[in-house]
Amino acid sequence: MKIGSKAALNLERSSPILRGISHRINAWRFWRPRAMRPYLKLIFLPFVAAFSPLSAPAAVAPPEKAKVIVEEVKRSEDTKRFVVPVRVEARMRSASVAEVEGWVTKILKPLGSSVRAGDVVLYIENKDPTFTYAAVPIRAPVTGVISQLDPSLMSRVTKGDPLFSVMDPKSLKLTADIAGSDLPMVKPGSKGVFKADLGDENGIGIKVTGISPLVDPRTGTAPAELTFDTKGKGLPSIGSVGHALFEVSLGKVTLVPESAITYNEGKPVVRVISEKGLVIRKPVQLGEQKEAFMVIKGGLKVGERIVLRANRSLKDGDAVDIESASK
Repeated sequence: MKIGSKAALNLERSSPILRGISHRINAWRFWRPRAMRPYLKLIFLPFVAAFSPLSAPAAVAPPEKAKVIVEEVKRSEDTKRFVVPVRVEARMRSASVAEVEGWVTKILKPLGSSVRAGDVVLYIENKDPTFTYAAVPIRAPVTGVISQLDPSLMSRVTKGDPLFSVMDPKSLKLTADIAGSDLPMVKPGSKGVFKADLGDENGIGIKVTGISPLVDPRTGTAPAELTFDTKGKGLPSIGSVGHALFEVSLGKVTLVPESAITYNEGKPVVRVISEKGLVIRKPVQLGEQKEAFMVIKGGLKVGERIVLRANRSLKDGDAVDIESASK
């Protein structure tokens, strides 16, 4: 508010002291520009320079540390998974062939019939006059179910012709052809899981009972037999096909997330955090990739902390703030 304003005039009239101050200010305004300007600079500028915050040198803020997420290097179990097509078959199966020549005159046990060892399945009438055309009974060699019946009624058979097969539907096995490259990892007693469909969540436990040491040069596979670990309901029927899944341990290896690996001049490096909290880039030797991880063959030690992610680029010697991986 200027002194010459109406409000200032009212203040001047209200107090003799204010009137005196006003006269001095008016006098000051009259001669200040000419006579006192140099002296005012000499008097007031040192005080302004000493007490003004603008005159003090600005403090340089330290650079903000990079924020990183780290993980400790550990040794993990290395496993290999592979799948083998399998077929469900009867563990016990016996075939009967004709021992004489003649005609099938009777069939007592049709296809699918249950039989006991020694039961007559069919009759063959012998044409040899020595047997006076007597009917020869053909008996089941084992207990089970007639799974195959080749001749029909009144059909002619000769010696060696197949007649029927008997199997036990409750005794199952699996047959498979294992690739030669997988043979070193599978041996009798190895366990796996049977799945009719690879998309099934649950499977049935299986075990390898035997493997042929011979690899077929045409297919590059070796035949193998497997059995189910369980018995009873829930098992697939004979003739079903599915997959046998195996997971074999290959020992312990150092696995590092692929996101932790960077490249310097085309060579893989991993950013390690030292005990002082500084970044050190270390070259590493990579092995094979396992899903989202890489096998490290050399360059890292167990217990070292490696950077998984950072909020900006890092160089050797940078100090960092370590954050929780849950963030």
